[in-house]
Amino acid sequence: MKSKSALIVTYCANLKCPASVELAGKLKALGYKHVLEYPYGIEDWAAKGNPVNPAAK
Repeated sequence: MKSKSALIVTYCANLKCPASVELAGKLKALGYKHVLEYPYGIEDWAAKGNPVNPAAK
């Protein structure tokens, strides 16, 4: 990451996954200033009609 002042959003698959919370904490500990966690995950994001780019296969 080029700048520790960049906005970073962490997310998992859904509320059952703890990885986004853990990653957000680690990034903050490393000095990143603008870290947000989307706790509901990509499943919720997509269900609300927001854009999702599927991973390349």
